[in-house]
Amino acid sequence: LPVMDRATGLCDAYVKPVLKGVNFEPKETQISRKTLNPVWNEQFKCDVTDDCLLQDEPLQFRLFDYDVLSADDIIGTVYVHCNSLYEAGELLPAGGGGQKDKARRRQIQGWFPV
Repeated sequence: LPVMDRATGLCDAYVKPVLKGVNFEPKETQISRKTLNPVWNEQFKCDVTDDCLLQDEPLQFRLFDYDVLSADDIIGTVYVHCNSLYEAGELLPAGGGGQKDKARRRQIQGWFPV
């Protein structure tokens, strides 16, 4: 990541996922303090009630630099198009494993350039 704090030459980065009409839990990652090479091994969960959202809107991961005294600075945005995720979804048990409890669960993982 780029240097965002001139005093330390480092960055206090965190990520917020954004998809129109969808609430994520948690709303953002933990802040990765004083590094230019942050690693987040975190998961976001959300319920998508309309699969068309996955086809029409890219999932955004917005990277920010945390600032104590001023508004957080945006570092960049990663866009992930979910068409392949929509097509590749498989049925997995969401609760007790009964036929009524089955729901689609999909996962995105990997390295994405900023």
